[in-house]
Amino acid sequence: MGITIIDNQVVKFNKQNSCVCWEKNFCQLVNNNDETQFEIKSSQLITNGDFESGLDGWNVIDEIVVSAYPVNTTEGVCEGEIDATAIGGNGGPYEYSIDGGSWQSSGLFEELCEGEYTITVRDTDGNEGSQTFTIYINANCEDYQCSTLQDLIDSGLPLGAFLNCTLSDFLCEFSGVGYSPKYIFFSCPYFGEFTIGQTIGVKIEDTLYNATIENVTSGELPGVGSGCYLTLEEELFDTPVAVTIYN
Repeated sequence: MGITIIDNQVVKFNKQNSCVCWEKNFCQLVNNNDETQFEIKSSQLITNGDFESGLDGWNVIDEIVVSAYPVNTTEGVCEGEIDATAIGGNGGPYEYSIDGGSWQSSGLFEELCEGEYTITVRDTDGNEGSQTFTIYINANCEDYQCSTLQDLIDSGLPLGAFLNCTLSDFLCEFSGVGYSPKYIFFSCPYFGEFTIGQTIGVKIEDTLYNATIENVTSGELPGVGSGCYLTLEEELFDTPVAVTIYN
C-alpha cells in the first residue's frame, strides 16, 4: 500500500509506505493493485494502513474508463467506426477526442481507415482517460468456410479481421434432400463428416434448425433408394425438400 503523486498524468512521486502529499494536481492511492485517483485539497500526511481516516477532506475521483466496440473497414475504403463510451470521473457529461484532435460531445468517430486510434475522454473537471482501439480490414468470410480456429490463426490475418464473420461462416456446408419424416440424403463422399449424436444445422428454405443425428447410414432407404443419409431425432420434413446442412 502507498501513495503515488501524479502531475498531468506523469508520476512525480511514488512511495509504498507512509508519505506526505504536497500540493500537486493529483495523488493516487494503490491498494491491492486497485488504483483509485484522489484530488488533493490540502497537504496531507497519510500513515500507512490508516487510509480511511487519512482521506478526510479528499475528493475521490474514479478513473475514467473508455470502452468501444470498433467496426472494421473494407479493403480500399475507409468506413470503420469507433463508438466510444466512458464511465468514471465526475460522471460526465464527457467530451471525446481521437488521436489528439478537437473535442466533441459524441463518442462516435466514422470513416476510419485501417489502423490504431487513441480515444481520449474528459469530464467537465478536466479529468481524462484514454484507450487505443484497432480498426482492421474485414476478412472475406466465404474464404474461410469449413475452417477451424487454428486455420484462422494460420491464415496470417489478425483475429480482429474476422469480427464481421459469424460462426456459421466457418462451418462446412453440404447440400442434401430432406425426406419425411426425418431423413436427409447427401453426397456419399462426405459420409465421414457426420457422427451419431452430433448436433448440426439444417436450413430449410430460409429457416435454420438445430437437429441431432440419430443415425448415419450408407444403404437402402425404403421408398427412396440407396445412398448415404442421416436420420434425425427431430421430424422436420413433410415432403421432399432441398436442404443445406451446416456441420
